Amino acid sequence: MTWYYRLHSEGRIVYTIFGLLFWDIIFTAIPGAFETPFQVAPLDINTDTFYHSRCGLFDKRLAEIKEGKAREIIRNVDSKHRDNQTLCAGVRWDLVERDDLENIVEVSDNASSLPRYLSLTRRTCSTSVATSCARYLE
Repeated sequence: MTWYYRLHSEGRIVYTIFGLLFWDIIFTAIPGAFETPFQVAPLDINTDTFYHSRCGLFDKRLAEIKEGKAREIIRNVDSKHRDNQTLCAGVRWDLVERDDLENIVEVSDNASSLPRYLSLTRRTCSTSVATSCARYLE
């Protein structure tokens, strides 16, 4: 029997994947971005400067994603943080399992363009993304 796995997440899956793909960049020590080690995001995450103050790091990561390394990046970050449910703005550990995240990234045509868009416009699109992800299963 063939069936589909469908996830309607109103954008949560997009932000989860973004957070995992760019975890180290989100938490990069940028002057003024962190006041305490307990923040779940830098203070500038919803500002126009978020991407621009990290553009070199983002561009390098986007190149890695275009080279097909997204699945590996997600696997590494997930294995380090899932068990402890480490907090990061936008990341929902309870939404899907790691295998599903990897499969969604692998089949996504937007694996490299969507993260760049989010890094530039996170504040303005955070309430308007509607997402449905389907995975073909046998």
